[in-house]
Amino acid sequence: MRKTAIEDIAKIATANRITLNGRETMAAYCVFKPDAEKGTYRKTIWTADLESGHTRQLTQTGNDSWFIWDDDETLLLNGERNEKAPADTTVYYRLRVDGGEAVHAFSIAGNVTELKKLSEGRYLVRIKERVHQEDGVHVLEEVPFWTDGGTYVSGSRSALFVYDEETNERTRITPEGMDVGYYTVQNGQAAFIACTWKDIHPETNGLYLYEDEDGLVRTIREEGDVHIAQVTFCGKDLIYTASDLKEWGIGQLHDFWIWYAENDENALFAKNDPEIAIGDTVYCDVIRTGGTMFKAAGRIVYFTGMRGCTTGVWSLDPYGNLRRMLEMNGGTISCFDAGDSAFVFIASEPGRTQAVYAIDETDAVSCLHDLNASYLEETAISMPEAVTFTSEDGSTVEGWVLLPPDYEEGKEYPAILEIHGGPRGAYGTVYYHEMQAMAAHGYIVFYCNPHGSEGYGEQFADIRGQYGSIDYRDLMAFTDRVLQLYPMIDPKRVCVTGGSYGGFMCNWIEGRTDRFAAIASQRSVSNWVSDFGTSEIGVSFDVNEMAADPWRDISGWWNASPLKYADKAASPLLLLHSEGDRNCFIDQAAQMFAAMKYHGIPSRLVVFEGESHSLSRSGNIKKRIRRLQEILDWFDRYAGEIEQ
Repeated sequence: MRKTAIEDIAKIATANRITLNGRETMAAYCVFKPDAEKGTYRKTIWTADLESGHTRQLTQTGNDSWFIWDDDETLLLNGERNEKAPADTTVYYRLRVDGGEAVHAFSIAGNVTELKKLSEGRYLVRIKERVHQEDGVHVLEEVPFWTDGGTYVSGSRSALFVYDEETNERTRITPEGMDVGYYTVQNGQAAFIACTWKDIHPETNGLYLYEDEDGLVRTIREEGDVHIAQVTFCGKDLIYTASDLKEWGIGQLHDFWIWYAENDENALFAKNDPEIAIGDTVYCDVIRTGGTMFKAAGRIVYFTGMRGCTTGVWSLDPYGNLRRMLEMNGGTISCFDAGDSAFVFIASEPGRTQAVYAIDETDAVSCLHDLNASYLEETAISMPEAVTFTSEDGSTVEGWVLLPPDYEEGKEYPAILEIHGGPRGAYGTVYYHEMQAMAAHGYIVFYCNPHGSEGYGEQFADIRGQYGSIDYRDLMAFTDRVLQLYPMIDPKRVCVTGGSYGGFMCNWIEGRTDRFAAIASQRSVSNWVSDFGTSEIGVSFDVNEMAADPWRDISGWWNASPLKYADKAASPLLLLHSEGDRNCFIDQAAQMFAAMKYHGIPSRLVVFEGESHSLSRSGNIKKRIRRLQEILDWFDRYAGEIEQ
């Protein structure tokens, strides 16, 4: 079998947004296939007949990444066709699933970011309204003032409108200043999560209900006391998830609340399991997120939830009982749709990429579409070997090791420690292209979920004010454990890489130990003090994670900054950063790079134009290949010759 190559990332398709039609006889979903020549992605819509199990590609333009079912036989799309949409207009087409061409349906003025059907001919649309700036001048009066990718958003809001196809009119239903997040519709009603704000975006929000019959919006839960993340209709009632943020800050897990329509009352419906992160997905570079992750069918609420290294589907019954309904052998389920008689989902099993599945009336799971079956069959995949150790506080830390697919007994190998982002995220056992390519290149790759990771309980995940302490010691202890269990690793040829929080930790390691032959720090943080004013999440996230603002504890912020320890740097450092990254602004990499040069440490800064914080997951394919090649070239240079 052939070994995984870096450029194979251009062969791996991903999928999202799987949705049932009203009769629950068919599902549709979006597929993203990389276009190596253009560096982009061909986005198409597929359908699956649940009775026959037959799947087929429905659209061909390569521009279709969004749809809804307009009726049981027709999809509503907004991908570009032959006509070019006028500026600041969103165009929709209807396409019958039994064949034919897409036909123009209607056009809506504004940048529509979501559309859902209220009733026949009436749609609830969310429109992103932006403050108009002229001649390249941007006036910023709010925080955050930009988003990842470099777009200025000061003054912009997402508003809800009802669009009537017959009259071609849109009617605003939310007031000025209100910013709408998630919303859902049922039988002429809509429940939506929103907050009204100015100056600084709050962490709390409120819940509202719109009745299309009378055009009125009523407040279900006032803004200001909780953060609401998901909501679904459950009969006439609403089930939603909420957290008061008091004990564990913005990372606090959400509990289940109910609004009773009959008496207009909110009540705590069920406490969440302390280890289930609702809606989260295990980290992976070949999973396309997006789609339903929280929905009621009948009186049962289904949701994706991450516990440990697995994301499964959980159910909440009418009595408030939680149970794990579905999990893919330790893999991850990224989205689903549930009906009265059908259940479909997109998941990745251990060592595999995304596939489309269905559950039949006997509860048997069948694979409808394995997106990359031929690639996986012809390629030697390294399966993760579990390694655990006991942390200093007595908790168990999960980790894994990937051996090269052509591993030989008695041979000595270099190795790479991978560190995930977040930090409230987690690695798992699914196919991760970056690690597979490194293993195929001749490295033993190892990775774990240290303190700070999601899915192991809030206390385990809480490292506020402790960055670089127990999390760092976990990573070093894991490295020691792997070297003990895998004596074929040359301890002088161990490298380390990671992105976002993992990039922070790489920078932290740089000034803390000389045990690594080389370091590759990606989309990193190096200076918490300067990050406060530049990151799109810096005002809320940084203050939460540092457990104080910089005016109350400037020394704490600086002491937790890797840049402080740059004079103790010892390992050759590669920094990779996207120019449009507003999550970790590029000044973070620039400061660390300048410090390395100042102190005489071999270093290299690679900047990717036109890319954001998500380069490694959904960026330009050519640049994703170049990014991984840069990392392996750097490690090869300092970890010695790699036999091919």
